[in-house]
Amino acid sequence: MKEEWRQVDLLATDTGYSYLKGAWKEDGKLKLVRIPSAVAQFEDNTSGLEGALTPDIYYKGNYYLAGEKAKKFESRLIDTYQEDFSVVYTPVLMYELMRENQILPQKVCVSIALSEFDKEIVVFDPEEGIKKGKKKKLIRDYASSFEINGEKFEFEVFVFPQGVGIWLDVGTPENAVIVDIGDRTVDLVFVRDGQIIGAGYTMGFQNEGTMKIADALSREIRKLTGKAVDIKKAKMWLEEDSIIYGGREIDLKHIKQRIGLHYIRELITKLNAKPEIKDFIDTYGRVIFAGGGARFVPEEIKEYFNIEVPSEPEFSNVRGFLKALEEENDDKVKV
Repeated sequence: MKEEWRQVDLLATDTGYSYLKGAWKEDGKLKLVRIPSAVAQFEDNTSGLEGALTPDIYYKGNYYLAGEKAKKFESRLIDTYQEDFSVVYTPVLMYELMRENQILPQKVCVSIALSEFDKEIVVFDPEEGIKKGKKKKLIRDYASSFEINGEKFEFEVFVFPQGVGIWLDVGTPENAVIVDIGDRTVDLVFVRDGQIIGAGYTMGFQNEGTMKIADALSREIRKLTGKAVDIKKAKMWLEEDSIIYGGREIDLKHIKQRIGLHYIRELITKLNAKPEIKDFIDTYGRVIFAGGGARFVPEEIKEYFNIEVPSEPEFSNVRGFLKALEEENDDKVKV
């Protein structure tokens, strides 16, 4: 099947807890896509599925659906917050993105949170059992060579820290604080005199990403309808302007604006509460918010706090990673 796909030189990816983003170029035109970070596992490819869907990815002894199709089977979804998911199942999401867009790259970049770049982890491989090592090495190994549906895939793989792509995307400013707002984490990258500052300034906030907005939205909807809302469902509603729930239509636009404003204010307060962050911002002044959560930054907040937000901020990392691949120089993204 892959012989029918279009050859491209480079594919940049950025894996989040909600979406896998991809960027590449064809005929000089930039392509930006995303698919849900969803993988559903099945014992075989015939067992009583809804509609006409059949698990069509065979990987490491099991059958899977990935992306949008997988979301239909909540009870079979692999937990995206497990270490296993972001490492062992990276090939499944990569395959789905490539197949959906009919592309086959030569070089690929994958990404992990800066705060987890050198983290020692333990994962479970369905065929090889327990494996341990540094997260960046494990994810490189899995993405570099894998077999799906009997076809072998091999790529030259680079592992880039999330947040650094944003710095490249906005033009590598000499001094800046990059705030990468993801689904679960908020990662910070500090740049001084054109260099990414190392481990002493590497930090992030766990459980402070857009899941907090989804949690607040679920509580708001419960107040309005009297019905409990699963946070996963509320997370999907962040992409909607209106919903029908509890027998009524609910306009989400103003609710999300209010919740988003409160979230961003709270995040800025947290940043300023850390002396090392506040001192850096006070000294250098340039603050850049990106990642999926940056779309909740209101214009008034941008102006008041002098915050910059790039266009389509959830794709900022992959655009920057693609630049690094094009320059054939990953030195800029080393920390």
